[in-house]
Amino acid sequence: MKSVRLVPLEQVEAGMRLASDVCDDNRYPLLSAGTELKDSLLASLARRGVKQVQVEVEEQLTDEERSARREAASRRLDALFR
Repeated sequence: MKSVRLVPLEQVEAGMRLASDVCDDNRYPLLSAGTELKDSLLASLARRGVKQVQVEVEEQLTDEERSARREAASRRLDALFR
């Protein structure tokens, strides 16, 4: 199961994939969601003052954790759409 994490740029590693677009301070797009990050791209983002990015993270859930998440989501939906 994939999730999204906001990660400080200095902790991002080459090979990670962006979960959302990255824009500069003027909202000019720098990189698109889905881009696989390389060392050269990380260096470029740092030069442009980007401090953090959202990346995709693969979570390894046990069957029990997956079941618990489904149950919690079901309860939230039941409460919202009574």
